[in-house]
Amino acid sequence: MTLPNIDRPTIDRHRLIRRSLVVFGLMTAGIAAPVLDLYGRNPAVFVANRSTPAQIVIFGLLVTFLPPLLAVLILTVTEKIGGRVADVAYLTLVGIAATATGMAISRQVVPESTVWALVLGLGFAVFVVLVCRRIEQGLAVFSLLGPAVLVMFFLISPTSRLLAEPEETAPSSDHVGVPAPIVLIQLDELPLASLMDREGQINDSLFPNFARLAEEGNWYRNALSNSIATTSSVPAILTGRLGDPDSSPALVDHPENLFTLLGDGYDMHVVEWLTDLCPQDLCKDFAGRGPARFGNLLADVGVVYGHLSLPLSARTNLPSIDGSWKGFLGQADTQAIAPVDLDGLQVPKAGVRSGWIDSLERVIDGIEEGAPTTIHFAHLEAPHIPWRTNPSGTHYQRPEQYDEVDGVEVGGTWVDRPDLPRLAFQRHLYQLGFLDDRLGALFQRLEETGTWDEALVIVVADHGASFVPGQHRRWPKEDNRVDLYRVPLFVKLPGQTTGQVIDEPAFGIDIVPTIVDVLDIETEWQFDGRSLLTIEGTNRAHETIYYCCNDEPVGTDITELFRQVDRNYEWVPDQSTWTAVAGAGPDAGLVGREVSELDPVESPDLHWALTQADDLAGVSRATGWVPTYISGRLELPEDVETDDLLVAMNGVVAGTGLVTRDSTSSGEIHALVAEDLVADGSNTVQILVPDGSGGWLSGSTADLTVDYMTEEGRRLDIRPEGNRRIEITGVEPTDSGGWQITGWAADVSNKVPADRIYVYGGDLLLIASEPNKDNQNVTRWFKSDDLLRSGFTYEIEEGSIPAGLQRFTVVAEFGDVAVESPATMTG
Repeated sequence: MTLPNIDRPTIDRHRLIRRSLVVFGLMTAGIAAPVLDLYGRNPAVFVANRSTPAQIVIFGLLVTFLPPLLAVLILTVTEKIGGRVADVAYLTLVGIAATATGMAISRQVVPESTVWALVLGLGFAVFVVLVCRRIEQGLAVFSLLGPAVLVMFFLISPTSRLLAEPEETAPSSDHVGVPAPIVLIQLDELPLASLMDREGQINDSLFPNFARLAEEGNWYRNALSNSIATTSSVPAILTGRLGDPDSSPALVDHPENLFTLLGDGYDMHVVEWLTDLCPQDLCKDFAGRGPARFGNLLADVGVVYGHLSLPLSARTNLPSIDGSWKGFLGQADTQAIAPVDLDGLQVPKAGVRSGWIDSLERVIDGIEEGAPTTIHFAHLEAPHIPWRTNPSGTHYQRPEQYDEVDGVEVGGTWVDRPDLPRLAFQRHLYQLGFLDDRLGALFQRLEETGTWDEALVIVVADHGASFVPGQHRRWPKEDNRVDLYRVPLFVKLPGQTTGQVIDEPAFGIDIVPTIVDVLDIETEWQFDGRSLLTIEGTNRAHETIYYCCNDEPVGTDITELFRQVDRNYEWVPDQSTWTAVAGAGPDAGLVGREVSELDPVESPDLHWALTQADDLAGVSRATGWVPTYISGRLELPEDVETDDLLVAMNGVVAGTGLVTRDSTSSGEIHALVAEDLVADGSNTVQILVPDGSGGWLSGSTADLTVDYMTEEGRRLDIRPEGNRRIEITGVEPTDSGGWQITGWAADVSNKVPADRIYVYGGDLLLIASEPNKDNQNVTRWFKSDDLLRSGFTYEIEEGSIPAGLQRFTVVAEFGDVAVESPATMTG
């Protein structure tokens, strides 16, 4: 039997190639060019992710060719189908690619205007779609951008240096005149003022081991970091040079560094968690880091691209990329620290406790009696966030689920109310206390092995951090630059037993020149810094390595530091004991007092329920957990106007706190209590609030679980769960006196958006709606188009907001369960 001939559409290969080139060119201009330009200028991203040269090459190829290849596949399939399908598919792809290009252009031209960015971006796309058939030959020329972009990324950009072999650098250690062991500890996010007392000295009551450094070594009290970016500051400290801000924190861009300087004559005991400056043939990986995860690097591209292409209002929906170089979506850290034995310490088990503890313990364990001359170096992620460590080393459950710090709002800025940043400062001091304790263990190990006297011991921080209300936590602005640049710097010289305080300006770039001077090293290397042993009588200006938003230096007048210290003592007036540090604000002096001395009056309208109630009923320090951060709900008399409160443990005032209200008479508790006032076993807790006339009110516990009811009277079942996520990306006042809330909610495991979103003021339902806004970023982050409709934007009118409200509660419902997130009103 003969089968009939069937007409099959034939592919016009010339047209397919021409159309593919057009789409490829537009996608290169809109996606590959801006992404590879940013990543090319920021090699620190690849260093932080521990990417190999092969992975960097694959990354560039995927960013450049993967979207166009998918487009070509669609064009090929639709060409085979024939008819108008091919034309529609082509114009659709042109529109998508042209929109990407237009938004990338508008992001540069009008970065702060949403309306004009959309007009420019979409206008460009419409224009290209309308004229593309008439100018196809010209548009096809854009396809040459692909190879050009790759050539620049692989051969010209700062990242291209990571593909090259590090330069051979002749070590100078053969010319060390006075060899000595070196212990160099570089801390992270530590402003010097946090260590000081009111007299301008190191607070030896809280930080005896920092104080020991000042007593037995040189304390450079007027020290400043050269960069508030770790990836610039660490190389500056280890090279003595300011360097290029676009260079990577890797050996390939800094071949002349402390490790290569002493590579021939010294053993290397080096723990790096973000940089990679020590050659592999010299440095074993003492950090115990796990394998790099290339998928995490790719997952971050969607977030980065959103920041590159979206207008301002849309960018507020994106996770911040300010505080780190990786893991913007909360992926597991690519540099997981392998656990070490911590017998005798009351810390949680390995994998749960803070990783910097293990890193420092690795340094301690590596100091051995009779060992060859060694450099012991560690860059520690401490007392860097997250804060969750008590002064003894026990941990508490941090209140943040998705945010980096409670009280830091969208964009990394502290709320413009003093109590939440003040509470964060107390938590920072707690973590700093245990860091001091472990430095003491390091010093003890140096003494036990006979190394302390002969060693050159240096402790420095790469940069500080800000706690100023209304100011950015990490970006330098006019009112926070002093907090970010002024850092501790201690140098104990070999054989030194008596310290001195030196107030001439000193900088991170002075450390390697100082080591060269102390060890009497002959080298022809050039430094931007100078030896700290020769700065007497100098008054050098501060120099910064530009980062992000402000390159203005800090004045070197030492009185700026003393003003910082005074401000810290306004926040926490008594810093003589760890018990006293639990007191902040106007009632700080009451911590440690018997509750009976305050003679509180029992109020029938004061009730509380604590999140940590079960934990406080059965505390066991042996587990490494002591719940010092107190949260929960509070109902109080309506005539109580202040937001301050006291928390008492077992009849003693143990800490101060605050309430963020969701009505005139209810809200959420935030408080920190003294670790030593939390007893092993069962604890009795009281909440006290001012009565407005100088006295105190007490009350009783109650079941204050807020029943979040739907519009039809159904109670929502709130269950915190990591895969069901809700993120608030904006809480802003409107011109009409109301508030606008934006965010997104999705089950990122099952790839479904929330069924419904509810906004409450206390237990009053204000908004009930399905997600009402597309969020392209969520689809990219979690690789599912099913998550497109996961965004929301709601405007709440002034008249519907309960009196006294300070925080909304936003709830996202998924089937039978829901998750919640606070949305603080900060305008």
